[in-house]
Amino acid sequence: MENPIFLSKRTGEPFVYYHTHSVKTDNLQEAIESKKSIELDIAIDKKGVFYKKGSCYIGHPVSFYTEAKEEEFHNNLELEEVITRLENNKDIFVMFDCKSVEAIPKIETFVSRLGKDRCLFHAYATEWGIDSKDDKFKYQSYWSEEDMLLSEILDFKKRTNVPIIVAARALTEDRLREKDLVNKILVEAKGKDIDCISLYMQDTILPPLDLARQISKAGFLNWINIDKIEGVDLTGITYIGMTDVLNKASDYIKN
Repeated sequence: MENPIFLSKRTGEPFVYYHTHSVKTDNLQEAIESKKSIELDIAIDKKGVFYKKGSCYIGHPVSFYTEAKEEEFHNNLELEEVITRLENNKDIFVMFDCKSVEAIPKIETFVSRLGKDRCLFHAYATEWGIDSKDDKFKYQSYWSEEDMLLSEILDFKKRTNVPIIVAARALTEDRLREKDLVNKILVEAKGKDIDCISLYMQDTILPPLDLARQISKAGFLNWINIDKIEGVDLTGITYIGMTDVLNKASDYIKN
């Protein structure tokens, strides 16, 4: 069996996964029955604010809810319950969005249980982020919890052989172009076992298409929100897609 992300890299055909912050009984069952995919945000409750101290859970870092107050805390299903259900239903692909480097060992156990060919891993690289003292951006406290060294992301790939999306955050087109960030990222990524590079834009829907083509030309997949691409010419852009609409997600076809 081949991981569909590796297949996508070979063929140029995008694989689109189902993105959701909320993992409840209904939408988990719908995703399982669809034989498509689901994303799980994995964080650690270091102080025991929402869950038992030190336990992993489905959601963003605690400070995302308590300090940044980006959204209300959504009481998702218990992580172990979800993994067990996915373990017992093998026809669904799983995207792990790692929200803390301390969660990596736990995610590795999940990969062992589910199988590396049905998993994908996403994380923000510290080296591709912004300095907390940069006054052009409102630095969010949870970013420091989510960001991890590129070497730590690559070590996960080496240990598991699960494809990885390495993301840069706090991006605007001006910042990308003024600082020539894509060239710098590609220099840093050259020769490294990275499958996909995500330019996570702050104020726009899609990354600049010429820069996305540059990433594809260098041999990496892009990360694209496909809910926003109607009428957009993606010629020359290879990508992993994300959608908030389950029916738009790719079928997980074992090959």
